[in-house]
Amino acid sequence: MNRRAFFRSAAAIPVIGGLAVPAWADSLSCEQVTDFQLLRPEDDPDFGAVIVPGEGGGSPVGTKASRHSEVRTAVRIILEAPRGGGVIDTVRYFADLKGKNEDNELYSREWSVRANPLIVSFFALTGTAPSAGDQTAWCAAFLSFCLFLADKPNKFTALSGGYRTFGNDASNSPSPGDVAVFSKYGEDGTKGFGHVGFFLSSEVRNGVDGVNVIGGNQVGDTGSTGAITEAWFPLQGKTIFLHSIRRY
Repeated sequence: MNRRAFFRSAAAIPVIGGLAVPAWADSLSCEQVTDFQLLRPEDDPDFGAVIVPGEGGGSPVGTKASRHSEVRTAVRIILEAPRGGGVIDTVRYFADLKGKNEDNELYSREWSVRANPLIVSFFALTGTAPSAGDQTAWCAAFLSFCLFLADKPNKFTALSGGYRTFGNDASNSPSPGDVAVFSKYGEDGTKGFGHVGFFLSSEVRNGVDGVNVIGGNQVGDTGSTGAITEAWFPLQGKTIFLHSIRRY
C-alpha cells in the first residue's frame, strides 16, 4: 500500500472513541503498513522522465526542526479544518489563521528559521518527502491537500505540472474554485515546474490581463517569502505564464 492509498482509505475509516479503527487493520502486517512509497517530482507519471533526481524541490526556507508545541498546533489546525464543503472555504480557513509561533510568525506563512510543520504536513497526501523544512515549491501540495479536505477530485501531486491535464479545460469560462495552472518558460516548464492555485476572478491591471488566485506559496501583500493568500498574476509574466484553468 503506498502512502496516497493509505491516506485516501483513512478518510473512510470510522472513528471510535477518538481512535480510527479500520475493519481491515488486523489483516495488515507491520511491514505492509510502513511500506510507503515516497513519490518525488522525478516519479511524476507525466514529467518524471525529464526531471533530474532532487530537482524542483525548491529552496529551503525554515530548515531547523519544529518544536513539539508547534507540531501539536499544526495537528490541531488540520483537525479543525472544514471538510466536505466548498474548496474556497477550505483555503480561506488556512489563509485566515491568526495563530503564531514563539517568534511571532503566522502558521499560514513560511518561517525564517524553523520549518513550519503545517506547511510540511501538506506533503503527506502527495507522498512526497520534502528535502528540508518549508519548501518554496509547496503550492501543488497545498492545493492537493485542500481538494482532499473538500472531497473533490485530486491528482495527489506536489508538482504543479501534474494539474495541467486535470479535469476539463475551463480557460474560456472560468469560475471561482477552478484550478489555475501556470508554467515556467523554457526547459523548466517542460519538466512540469510552475505554479498552481485556485482561480478567483479575472482582472486587468495597468492594461495587463491577469487573474486573481488564492493558494499556497504566494506572496500577495503579505511581505513574506511565501504564504497562503490571494495574489494577482499576469497571464504572461516574466517567469511564468497561465497554462490553463482546469475544472474538476
